[in-house]
Amino acid sequence: MRGSLPNLVLLVSISSPPPIHLSLTEWRVLRLTIAGCNRRQIAMLLDQTMKTIEQCQADLKRKAAVATLGGLARWVRRNGLCPCDDRLSPIEQARLDRFERPKS
Repeated sequence: MRGSLPNLVLLVSISSPPPIHLSLTEWRVLRLTIAGCNRRQIAMLLDQTMKTIEQCQADLKRKAAVATLGGLARWVRRNGLCPCDDRLSPIEQARLDRFERPKS
């Protein structure tokens, strides 16, 4: 019985996701990506360039070892790493609505 306990601990440590270290910007980009925002929208909401957002998303995919943003979203949910909420805040939604409203 005692011999099975270390195997259990080893199994748990192998099956758990590796730690992933993200910057504050990466967490913000991750949350907005999971919420369904495109790069242009994320860049506008975070006051960053689209190139910065593209690089940040590439870094996130590399850290998660996935090839696509859809794969990144699945990886985040599968490992229970959803940052807070996967919806936009009312302020973010208002900014997007104002930004994307057609000009008449």
